[in-house]
Amino acid sequence: MTNRHYPLYKVNRYETFLEMLNDIARQYGEREAIVTFTPQGERRAYSFNRLLEDSLAFSAALSSMGL
Repeated sequence: MTNRHYPLYKVNRYETFLEMLNDIARQYGEREAIVTFTPQGERRAYSFNRLLEDSLAFSAALSSMGL
């Protein structure tokens, strides 16, 4: 059995989830983060920037409800 040292590649460490989302959006921007298909077979793609925007909006909505 080989003795490996982990992680095998550079791993970014983040203090908060928001910090991670901001960094990933900065790195990957308009690249596809999530791809889904409607029941009719229509393809929908969401970029890393869109994922960040939607996450911030969801966070704001939860905060406004006191959660």
